[in-house]
Amino acid sequence: MHQAEAQESSSVTIESIADSSHQQWNAFIASHPLGALYHLFEWKALNEGVLGHRTEYLAARDKSGAIQGVLPLTLVQSRIFGRIMCSVPFLNYGGPVAARAMVASKLVEHAKILTQESSAHYLELRCASPLETDLRASLKKVSLTVSLPDDPDTLWSAFSSKHRTNIRRAQKRGLEVRSGHLELLDDFFKTFECRFEIRRGRALRCIRHRNEFYPL
Repeated sequence: MHQAEAQESSSVTIESIADSSHQQWNAFIASHPLGALYHLFEWKALNEGVLGHRTEYLAARDKSGAIQGVLPLTLVQSRIFGRIMCSVPFLNYGGPVAARAMVASKLVEHAKILTQESSAHYLELRCASPLETDLRASLKKVSLTVSLPDDPDTLWSAFSSKHRTNIRRAQKRGLEVRSGHLELLDDFFKTFECRFEIRRGRALRCIRHRNEFYPL
């Protein structure tokens, strides 16, 4: 590490942030291009209060006390996967969000220490983009995204003819799209909890959390 980088690193301290700083945490997430819904501080209370997991929400602060990076962590005990320190469980993405790569690296190094101290089997960072780290990267999970143009006709034209036909067929059969809150949760899961066939002929079902997990 060069002298300038060492000085910069020493000017940043890592702490487990208190609940009283949740607005400062969320403000940093809102200001960062990589900040997402998955990083918001509200997931801390859900994982602790509803699911009973221990959390460590790490913040990197500079000498003025301003947040320069965050890393939400949750310790999950699973009978299948073992004891995992994860960012963020039950969601697609997580990992560090930082103003500079050095800050992200320092957050990850601190997370490694917490993983060892917690006797977790491994640390899992669900990053949406590559991270500069010596941790082994897993490419088993793939996310596909579609850009949503302002003009709906542009999106419609981008669909294949088969896809457009399937949409028209659903419309002719009276498919109705509704949005709501907890009153629609049971109907949502009746549809979502369908069985998915896998190669060996078994079926997988999604796990539904208690209603308190869904802050609708």
